[in-house]
Amino acid sequence: MKTTLPILLLLGCLTAAVLAQSPAPTRTITFVSVGDSVASGEGNPDIPAVVRPNLDYNPVQHLPNPKYDPRKKTPNSDYHPFETLPNANYDPFEWVINPHYQPFPVPAALLNVLPGFPPYDPNLTIKNPTYDPRMVVPNPDFDPNPLVENPNYDPNLWSVELNVNYLTNLYLVEEAATWAEKKDHRSNLAGPALAAAELKARYPNADLAFVHLAKSGAKTDDPAEPDYSVINQIQKAKTHPIVKDAGRIDILTISVGGNDVHPDGFGGLITACGESIRTGVLPSEDAELNADVQEGLAELPDKLDRLADAIGSAHVGQVFITEYFDPTRDSEGFFCLGETEWAYDQIVVPLNAALKSAALRHGWHYVGGIAERFRTHGHCAAHLPDPRKVILNPHYDPLERLPNPDYNPIQRLPNPKYNPIKDVPNFKYNPVKDKPNLNYNPFETIPNPNYNPIEQIPNPNYNPLENIPNPAYQPFPWRPKYDKRLTIPNPDYDPNLLIPNPAYDGRLTLPNPKYSPELTVPNPAYNPALTLPNPDYDPELTLPNPDYDPDLTIPNPDFEFGPVVGDNWVVRFEESIVIQGDWDGTAHPNAQGHAIYRDRLVEEINRFVDFWPAPRIAQITASESTVRLLIENQYPVERIEIQRTPVVSDPEWVAVDCNPIVLENGLCEATVTRTGASIEFFRLLVK
Repeated sequence: MKTTLPILLLLGCLTAAVLAQSPAPTRTITFVSVGDSVASGEGNPDIPAVVRPNLDYNPVQHLPNPKYDPRKKTPNSDYHPFETLPNANYDPFEWVINPHYQPFPVPAALLNVLPGFPPYDPNLTIKNPTYDPRMVVPNPDFDPNPLVENPNYDPNLWSVELNVNYLTNLYLVEEAATWAEKKDHRSNLAGPALAAAELKARYPNADLAFVHLAKSGAKTDDPAEPDYSVINQIQKAKTHPIVKDAGRIDILTISVGGNDVHPDGFGGLITACGESIRTGVLPSEDAELNADVQEGLAELPDKLDRLADAIGSAHVGQVFITEYFDPTRDSEGFFCLGETEWAYDQIVVPLNAALKSAALRHGWHYVGGIAERFRTHGHCAAHLPDPRKVILNPHYDPLERLPNPDYNPIQRLPNPKYNPIKDVPNFKYNPVKDKPNLNYNPFETIPNPNYNPIEQIPNPNYNPLENIPNPAYQPFPWRPKYDKRLTIPNPDYDPNLLIPNPAYDGRLTLPNPKYSPELTVPNPAYNPALTLPNPDYDPELTLPNPDYDPDLTIPNPDFEFGPVVGDNWVVRFEESIVIQGDWDGTAHPNAQGHAIYRDRLVEEINRFVDFWPAPRIAQITASESTVRLLIENQYPVERIEIQRTPVVSDPEWVAVDCNPIVLENGLCEATVTRTGASIEFFRLLVK
């Protein structure tokens, strides 16, 4: 019995060693990518398109319109700048001398002697039947609109007829781009696909399987078009053969939300911005556009919660949701176009905030830092030499005729001497036909010699036509200094018609040699002509342009066709046709941009997912008091836990108190004290 015990122990140890050395099946780590065009790889196809410059390219869609007239309105020949005209019957005196006035009654005895004597009337003055407090009366010819519609006006320099030589494509596609899935614009060079390839290279012993389901144009949830729904992509992932065999999704990466900020998706948002600008309204001031964006952002949290429910119904390990990039900056990190600051503040920032909030709510990993890395590599970042065979012709001018700097569209100018009042008050007027005897004056008050009933007089600088020609005339009117006031204050104005008469005497009057029945006298400055001929008038809008060149482009001697490169990480409009053969890649990450998504995903996945193969016992040797274990391991030794049990059926595993050490050959060695059991089994765990 003394000899059999070591043999039994050794057999037990050798059995454990043999079992440990048998290659245990390694579990597949599944990596699934879902989302929109950012995750699908839009802007970075597997193989770029093959294109050549279109030598027939003509960017002028319309020909010059020979009927073009830059004035939307022409002068109104019936225009009269004054709403009211002078009142020919104007009388400023409410009371007049009573022609029947006599200060005492005539005795009845004298009535027969003087039958023509008027009846007694003690009133010196009576109500003036011709009194009118209005100096002016409504002008039936008044027209407040100095301009009328011009039937020949065309708001465009180009006619509505197309130019038969017009061709929109600067490039001709000879061979379209190659995609992993063309209809979805799904690329093997998308950020998540690159991240999966990087992880496989780092951990060659890991059985990593990548499933790429992202699709260009996908929204979070779109019941009307389920094929463009990220929630639907989750359902497809659950039934994918790789996922079904593995039984779970270990890594799930998501890019979502960009197509939810507008009813027609991200492409619809770009189109809406373009339409807004074409109608003369900035996107930041377009109420309908901003309402659509705000509504989309407001609905996004609920959609992301529904996405979380779909993920929860699957067997998913770690979820990584990526931040959206910032395309709005130049090489210095400044906003590069007029509306990019609005796009950043109202779209990029709140969109990423909604994604980060959803990640916190649902325990996802938010892959941030992407927008910051794009900050100096946006859409307007510095461009390297133009890859096109043709370059812009600096002498190109699409107008064969230039604006005539002497052109004045108003043939007649306002007359600066114009005075709309034909008659002015007669300051020598004396309304008392019979002058008082000696100091007699029938009025307690007399006319104020400074009285002027017109508080405001015509403004000689007034121009009734608000839009007058600019000496450097362009077809877009600019206003010179314009005085909108028809009248200016009258410095001689005195609102008091009468002043106290110190010579007033209530006695009878004598004939007044200065009496004049004319209230007004002719106005020497009166001119019935509102306008005079304009000496600067030139009926020719345009003159021949000596620099006219009908060719937009000229051959580029430095042309060497190759991939589009530059400091930008965002595909530009002119680059999209070169990369993809269409315009769809515009404003998406290019190869450099998707490399940023790759790097950030790898950084975050490495933090939360283990890719090393499971450690295993390579050899067991035993003595009477100890058992020596040699372990193959790629984990830090402090994460290794050794457990043992004396029985196979219904085992109770107990942790061994030991500190493995790393040998020079890379293996780990652990020496364990024996418990005295005849047979023991050992296993390894990773903390």
